[in-house]
Amino acid sequence: MSISATMVTISVISRMDWTHPLSGGAEKYLKEVLIRLSDSHDITLFCSKGKNLPDEETRHGIRIVRCGIRTDSTPQVNQMFVAARYYRERIPDDVLLVNGASQLYPLFRSRDRIDIYHLFRGRNSLNSSWRDVVGPGLEYLAMRLPKGHQITVSRNHKQKIERETGRSIDHIVNGGVDIEQFSTDIKASDRPMMLHLGRLGAQKGTDRAIEIHRELQNQMGVDIGLHLCGTGGMSELAAEYAYGSATTTYHGYVSEAKKVELMSKSWLKLVPSRWESFGLVVLEASAAGTPVVASDIVGLSETVKDGVNGVRVTNEEMVEACHKILTDEAYREELSRSAMEYARQYSWDNTAAEIQSLITEADQHC
Repeated sequence: MSISATMVTISVISRMDWTHPLSGGAEKYLKEVLIRLSDSHDITLFCSKGKNLPDEETRHGIRIVRCGIRTDSTPQVNQMFVAARYYRERIPDDVLLVNGASQLYPLFRSRDRIDIYHLFRGRNSLNSSWRDVVGPGLEYLAMRLPKGHQITVSRNHKQKIERETGRSIDHIVNGGVDIEQFSTDIKASDRPMMLHLGRLGAQKGTDRAIEIHRELQNQMGVDIGLHLCGTGGMSELAAEYAYGSATTTYHGYVSEAKKVELMSKSWLKLVPSRWESFGLVVLEASAAGTPVVASDIVGLSETVKDGVNGVRVTNEEMVEACHKILTDEAYREELSRSAMEYARQYSWDNTAAEIQSLITEADQHC
């Protein structure tokens, strides 16, 4: 679907684009919105470099300019290069779209600007590394700078930002899911199979997923497949566990087609996150008819509905919840059917249309 609107020139700044090996839900959101806007607008996206990605290319009619150091572990460092390239280009844009809460650039532009906040960490921290100390401070500073339109992806995320920064957020625009993409003829695996997919790390609870699988194997006495997909800070942990476990496969980065295949074959999707803002991967699992077992955190309260598309439980209750879904076929099939129906209320077309309305408003105030 393309958006019908008066053509404007849009500059987009994002820490990464959706082709970067470390990309996640924020980049997926950006991709789906920009593709739907590209037929109507002239769009240039500035983002960080990644291994094996060209410095510049055009995808879906969107000019992508990648800046900085070509490694997969330095997207934060590359922000300064992205900002410098944006200013050097001097594109006469009508609207600036900034994808991410902790972006300090451009510092002083507030009119005809739209900011999308995906994951405001705030006080969440697991250790005392310099990033965990400096990061929240930079996020807070970024939130206090003058802004135009401000968007966040969920009600609970809006409340968190407002509570911790005192900054009022104007709009909530949920993410969506492509129902057709996940509606396949692929059958569930003949043997129990669990999936943990996303940016592998402490935030997503990759270490928890491994422990859950280990405990289930010990309890049930049958082979339970675990597929670990993605890249990130706990990639080595995932690879090491898979090396020592005959029932675990570490895939690393997977294509969209492979993601759909694994999602469709899995009996459940593990989402043991420590914090989230919305949970796009939950909607994708639901569209595929795969129940989720997720952390009982506020950030997943809008996408995980107990008894509908899965369950939200404490970390201590996850093994029991997984055990029930894996062993109770009738319960699992009931969740699968209701999950697919639940996912239909979310649409990327609706997401893009809401962003378009704000672009039109911002352009009119130029």
